[in-house]
Amino acid sequence: MKWSDFETRIKPAMLNGKSYVVTIARIVQEQVHPQPNTTETGVAMYFTETSKSLVLNAANRRALWAMFGDDAQAAIGQRVQLNAEPRSRTDSRLTIRIGPATDKPTGRQVDTATGEITATASSAKDSEADPITEMLNEEASA
Repeated sequence: MKWSDFETRIKPAMLNGKSYVVTIARIVQEQVHPQPNTTETGVAMYFTETSKSLVLNAANRRALWAMFGDDAQAAIGQRVQLNAEPRSRTDSRLTIRIGPATDKPTGRQVDTATGEITATASSAKDSEADPITEMLNEEASA
């Protein structure tokens, strides 16, 4: 058992200093807790590779807008890269940044109308899981 098993959100430390490409399964508004004793409505993104979500900050929402346009539904089924980076030049704490995917699709498909995830036939190389997918799949099956 790992402490990260108890987390419902992807945290920068979970990326272990690496970049990972994931597929957007859905984007929803949820109640989030940006500070202790504070609740507000935020935007969370879920991925096909894990049950953990990512709350989107303003920089990540702008990045998605630049990549896929103003319609948030256009991002469903698209692949993006997650990176843990310093928050700013003066703040070395890590945050997750979203960027364009740099790999080929794995064969997983998301029906944009229903949000249903389907798998297609893939080669052995396509089915090899990268470390984050393995880590995220471990938590999903536990």
